[in-house]
Amino acid sequence: MMKYSELESYLLQALNMALQVNGETSYTNSFDVEVADEGFYFVPRLPASYVVDNELYQKIYLIINAVLYPDYKTPPKWYADPRKSVVSRG
Repeated sequence: MMKYSELESYLLQALNMALQVNGETSYTNSFDVEVADEGFYFVPRLPASYVVDNELYQKIYLIINAVLYPDYKTPPKWYADPRKSVVSRG
């Protein structure tokens, strides 16, 4: 099992390579990933040149689901946490 820091780096690399949101990456400080006991958080840096909406959530889900399988499985339900402005597993 990966440590949280290793998992964060792995997820961030996958999103940087596959997300394709107007050239925005973690290298341009556009988003970050945080891993916690309950799942992971996609942390957008706002204001952003990309739209934070359901389409973005679905892209993130497809990417993360593909790179984590079979070690981890993500449920198909997503929700936004308005207190933190993040996407998390639910």
